[in-house]
Amino acid sequence: MLTTVAPPTTGRPPAAAVARRRAARGRTLLVALGGVALLTGLDAGLLRLGVWAPVASQRVADVHGQVMVLGFLATLISLERAQSLGRSWAYLAPGLYGAGALALVSPAPTLLGQLLTVEAGALFIVIYVALGIPRVRTVPVRFPRHGRRRTRCPRLHTGGAVTHEPLTRRHRQGSAANAPDGAE
Repeated sequence: MLTTVAPPTTGRPPAAAVARRRAARGRTLLVALGGVALLTGLDAGLLRLGVWAPVASQRVADVHGQVMVLGFLATLISLERAQSLGRSWAYLAPGLYGAGALALVSPAPTLLGQLLTVEAGALFIVIYVALGIPRVRTVPVRFPRHGRRRTRCPRLHTGGAVTHEPLTRRHRQGSAANAPDGAE
């Protein structure tokens, strides 16, 4: 009769589990930076409206747009793109966006926050290139009001029926099988 003996355990989790936990903590910190930017941007919006705000600061009101767009939205969108890319260097973009938002509302020079967000934007472009930017195919279109004039614009419909789906290979082929029932 064969018996199996379990290997001795050290009481520590495997290295892969530890690495996953660390990565999750880092992503949580980046989401928290975006959350701080959201709250700061909302406070700045209240200040710009001239109503009561929890933190009254003219500097915060001056950078409202930058904090909301680059601090909140860009941080979370670049975090999502970094996650989809799966490379550790890609997480620098949301970190730089979040740090830029904090620098914009801190006593540090405004230029520091702006430079951090510009660097994050450059890195964000590199992430998009690494992901492979989808290209929209253009087709010649004749507009009846302009006579025979032709122009190039993205294909807006398939088989005569307007579609709200993203352009895919099957849409680009333009087969009648893609048209809705009754449309040819």
